[in-house]
Amino acid sequence: LKDDPVAKNLITEYKGLRLIRYFDVEECLITYQLSANTLISRLEQMLEALKQKLGLSFKFKDGLILNSFPTLEQILGLSLKKLYSCKLGYKAKFLLELAKKYSKEKIDWKMLEKLNIREARRRLMMLPGVGLKVADAVLLYGLGRTETFPIDIWVRRAIVNLYGLSKELNYTKLQNFILEKFGKYSGYLTPYFFYHSRRMFKHQ
Repeated sequence: LKDDPVAKNLITEYKGLRLIRYFDVEECLITYQLSANTLISRLEQMLEALKQKLGLSFKFKDGLILNSFPTLEQILGLSLKKLYSCKLGYKAKFLLELAKKYSKEKIDWKMLEKLNIREARRRLMMLPGVGLKVADAVLLYGLGRTETFPIDIWVRRAIVNLYGLSKELNYTKLQNFILEKFGKYSGYLTPYFFYHSRRMFKHQ
């Protein structure tokens, strides 16, 4: 990574950033499915509502109460009306469809950790509401597949700006640009591009 001046500068400037890894892959899948075309503030409301209304509650000695994130199996047994109450809007239908498909397909996460990245991505994209970006996010943040590189609007801005690339490049071409440079280490750079972009372009 340090052979590339852009990557080297980012790593130096934002020393201490770490790549997140979800403890539960299902939570990662649900989160990124709901995140598509959704503002971060709106997504946070959805996720909190899911935990409050559907998750299990755990009360601690100091009075603190925390709710777990619901599983797809729990969601499978719910009505659309119940999901609408979680502030999901039209995404409630997609989430229920995801739970049904997930139950039917019996996805083996361990297998997806070992499959070649293209096949793993293809299988994830067979799920409702899972496109290329969501599949890549699940592969990286849920399964630790650092040889992929999900690109959201913030990461896109950073790459285009820092490398002087055309704004017209599509998702796949931008991703290939990074993958060709950094290979199996590409995923480690996502927090650096994201954080840099949020700092530089937060008012745009």
